Amino acid sequence: MKRLFLDILWSKGFALLLLALVPLALQAQAFDDDYSKRVIYYLADESLAGRAPATEGSRMAREFIVAEMERAGLQVELQGDEYINVIGKLKGLDTTSLIIVGAHYDHHGIRVVKGSSDTIPRIHPGADDNASGVAALLQLARAFGKSETPLKYTVLFCAWDGEERGMKGSYDFAQKRVANPEEVALYMNFDMVGRTKDPSNPAVTFAWDGHCDTLVQLCRECAERIEQPFNVLYDKRMEYGKGGSDYAPFSALKIPFIAWMEDEMHADYHKPTDTPDKICWEKLRKTTELAYLILAEYLY
Repeated sequence: MKRLFLDILWSKGFALLLLALVPLALQAQAFDDDYSKRVIYYLADESLAGRAPATEGSRMAREFIVAEMERAGLQVELQGDEYINVIGKLKGLDTTSLIIVGAHYDHHGIRVVKGSSDTIPRIHPGADDNASGVAALLQLARAFGKSETPLKYTVLFCAWDGEERGMKGSYDFAQKRVANPEEVALYMNFDMVGRTKDPSNPAVTFAWDGHCDTLVQLCRECAERIEQPFNVLYDKRMEYGKGGSDYAPFSALKIPFIAWMEDEMHADYHKPTDTPDKICWEKLRKTTELAYLILAEYLY
């Protein structure tokens, strides 16, 4: 009936009125490649020396993320001791229910390249892993932060520390701050979403909690609204608490999750050659657009 009503309005030529009535959930978002470039080029800069936990580069990355979240209108706090997470909150109408969106901001710092005969420690900039995920996280924080439509749920945008050392930051948060897992409607994770096998035909992997097939159904519906070419590879995960990124601590609590990740592991993984010039901006933008549409279905 709702769709019929909108069709009638359009047929009568009330295009401007229609745009005013359509909630943000039904509107395509124009995410700015220039903003993503600014985020990734900064986080992967040599001055941050690979963003290893408890380093000056980690502090610089954290301060940058805090400033961007505050600029987007979020209430920001730091959480953790050894591994310090950045938590940005947007309050919703229902303050007892949460959606959590996360991406790790740490990387490997300066170290010898694994599997190489090179014995000189090198900066590992981590442009794809995981400055790209942070860019998506901040883009979404900005989009929902400027929304004039009230959000149904409170949203936490979380930049995790210590992922490369065993999801230390996200595990600490999940264990200490998620008192009632049933209050978390969804956890969404971004890890290595800036590279793709074929830039002329970009793709992203959508891994999801296999106990909640409504997630994949929602993704398929929203993906139809993304400009082509863009492919989504579906990866159903059935085991609770399993996985190599920050969705695992939430999966262990049986919280429904979505995890965006690479379509194929690239040769620069965990190497000094994971640099910003190799990012596929179209893939990152379209992944963020799709993630936005899915979140908006929950929040509006």
